[in-house]
Amino acid sequence: VEGSRFRTTLQYLEIYNEQIRDLLSPGDDAGRPQKLVVRQSPKLGIYVAGLSHVEVASWEETHDVLQRGLQSRAVGSTLLNDASSRSHCICTLEILRQIDGQGIDVRSKVHFVDLAGSERTKLAQTTGERLQEG
Repeated sequence: VEGSRFRTTLQYLEIYNEQIRDLLSPGDDAGRPQKLVVRQSPKLGIYVAGLSHVEVASWEETHDVLQRGLQSRAVGSTLLNDASSRSHCICTLEILRQIDGQGIDVRSKVHFVDLAGSERTKLAQTTGERLQEG
C-alpha cells in the first residue's frame, strides 16, 4: 500500500510439562530453550516476559525461522507415532503497518496453535515420562 511501511515479526513458544519455552532464542549453554513466565501489565495486558521477536522480510525467511523453531520442539516416540509432539506450541505472526505522515500504526496479530499429541494411552502403550507429558 503506497505511503505505508510494514514490519513483520514472529514469536514461537512451546508449553512442555507446564513450562513455557522460547523456541527462537539460542537457549542456555546446553542448547535448551529458555524457560519463560507469563506476566500481566495494564499497558501490555497478558504477555510472556522475555519472549523473543524475530523480524522477517520474506516467505523464505519466515519458513527458515519456523523450521529453526521446530528443531527445538519437544518430541517423543510412542507405539503409534515415531515423532509425536509432546508440547503445545504457539506461533504468533505480527504485522505492523505504519502510515506515513499520519502517525497511525495498525497492528495485526495471528496466533497459530498446535496442541500436543493425544494418543490414547492404552493403544500407544504410553508409560513413564510420556504418560506424565500427556
